[in-house]
Amino acid sequence: MNRYFKKNIQYYWAYLLCVPISCWASIKFALSIQPVIDSILNLEKADFWQASYSCLFWGGLDVVMLLAVNLIKFHLLKQGKISLKQEMCHSILNMNYHYYVKQNRDYLSILNNDTQTLSDCDFSSRLMLYRVIWSFALSLITVTMLSPMITILILLVGGMSVLVPHLLGTKIDREQLLFSQQKEQYFTNVKDMFDGILTIKTALSENFFENRHNEKNKKVENQSCKVDCMMYFATWFSMLCSSMAYILTLVVGGLLVFKGYITAGYIISISQLIGGIVAPLEQIPAILTQIRSVKSICQKCEEILKPQCNPPLQQSNKEKLVCEGVSFFYKDTKNGINQFNYEFEAGKKYLITGLSGGGKSTIGKLIAGLYVCNEGSIKYPNSLNGKKDILYVTQQSYIFQETLRNNITLGDSFSDKEILETLDRCSLNDFLSKLPHGLDEKLGEQYFCSGGEAARISLARAILRNPKILVLDEITANLDTQTSEQINELVFSLKDTLLLTITHELNEKFVNRYESILLIKNGSLAENGNMEDLIKQKGEFYHLIYKEEN
Repeated sequence: MNRYFKKNIQYYWAYLLCVPISCWASIKFALSIQPVIDSILNLEKADFWQASYSCLFWGGLDVVMLLAVNLIKFHLLKQGKISLKQEMCHSILNMNYHYYVKQNRDYLSILNNDTQTLSDCDFSSRLMLYRVIWSFALSLITVTMLSPMITILILLVGGMSVLVPHLLGTKIDREQLLFSQQKEQYFTNVKDMFDGILTIKTALSENFFENRHNEKNKKVENQSCKVDCMMYFATWFSMLCSSMAYILTLVVGGLLVFKGYITAGYIISISQLIGGIVAPLEQIPAILTQIRSVKSICQKCEEILKPQCNPPLQQSNKEKLVCEGVSFFYKDTKNGINQFNYEFEAGKKYLITGLSGGGKSTIGKLIAGLYVCNEGSIKYPNSLNGKKDILYVTQQSYIFQETLRNNITLGDSFSDKEILETLDRCSLNDFLSKLPHGLDEKLGEQYFCSGGEAARISLARAILRNPKILVLDEITANLDTQTSEQINELVFSLKDTLLLTITHELNEKFVNRYESILLIKNGSLAENGNMEDLIKQKGEFYHLIYKEEN
């Protein structure tokens, strides 16, 4: 994780240089106290003033350098956290969709909570560790020059505290990972509960969800308390060892003064310097424990940050979308697609139908590049310029809390004329006229979309981009008849677009207009042909379209 500091190289090097200077200024300040105390005890006024000026200078430098070091540290932490979250967001957004779903992780919690934990317990701890090591090294050298005996005593007693993180580190790491997992589960459950608040209210199931929340909340907080107690015990043991070292220093130092080996002023200076040895012996175990405690979270983030190789589109040697032996199965199941073979001609319109769970949507996602084949290949018309020419629209028409303009363009550049023409084609003029600020009105706060409006906005996103391949997955599901017919008419008006409409709702008025119909059953192509041919066969399709009459 040190690479995030190096992204801001000027501040990184400033911190590396300022820390030893700050530690050196602290030691000089501690040593400058000795002549002040000795001149007072010896009643030497002239020496007192000279020593006081020197002490004041080094004390001022110590304070200024301490301020500089911490300001640089805050800037490094800010930039490090920004860079980490940016890279995490980039990796998550650019994941293969199937991999994203398969991981079943709460990415919101990871992007918010885990990155904050890494900043607090890893980034900050590493910067602190660097400073503590410098303070310890310079203080140890200085105290050794003043009194080797005191140095040995401090190291013997304080060294015991170093054993604590080694003994507790693995257990704390395990408990911290469990705590992180429980936080993710708690966050997911709460989000799920609030997203389904309408169902909860209509089913009068408030008590069930309240009890479930309280159980999860108690579990998380108990684990949090357990981790805090373990980490505090490590710190407490270190403090105990440090206190013993400090007391021994005063006792031994006093004996050395009585024997005339050092002056009383040196005792005061050594007492100040002891902090540079004792404090690190207390801090280093705690810092190492903190770094170890987020090791699993760090590994989880590193796994997300690993670059993924999204295979490029394979192009056929003709103007066709060719599926050859395409197979795809969901993890640990036999559900999916098995040996699907078909050639879709560019610019034509196809209907993919079948019972729910048969594999219709899976084929759509494979063609749209959201899933990757386990076996076989999908080759695209050679006129395609890339994945931008393939669009997939689902019934889950998500409306972002953005302006209508941004909801349609999604960051791409289009003129107002192009946007307005598309809204007109999608029968959204009435909706637009209700918005006080038109295209620049923010949706999702005061102005909500109905299901039909959301479906048309979703379709407008696709039409505006004029895709060469358009996959529509159940976009008219749960819409009223009038809205469904408006959308179907719009779809059939598209020119030069290879259209694949996935649906289990068959309207004979529109089904007859598709050039070919594919019926998918149990992951395989069961029937295909135009409506007239399939009706004559009186097979699966016949029973589907006339099921109400039968």
